[in-house]
Amino acid sequence: MKKAKLGCLTDNGVRLFSHEMQTVNRLLEMGKDVELIPPSNTPGRKMPDLEMDGVEWEMKSPIRGSYIALKRLTCAALAQSENLISDLRRRAGLR
Repeated sequence: MKKAKLGCLTDNGVRLFSHEMQTVNRLLEMGKDVELIPPSNTPGRKMPDLEMDGVEWEMKSPIRGSYIALKRLTCAALAQSENLISDLRRRAGLR
């Protein structure tokens, strides 16, 4: 079987938490080119986490798995970008 080509990461000086880096690494393994978007210095301005394939994405990695917690997290993410990557590996009960 042919090994997939790794994607390229442009970090723009952005430092990620380890769980965010795990998500980015998985995208790179899938051959996606990922550019991290620096956070805004403007108070109240929400920025997505990354750009992939010319589209801005917000990453979320929930720990709690209740319906209300996931709904709240999704609503918060959609305030930053209309595109959401939800990595459920940290969620209790899915390990």
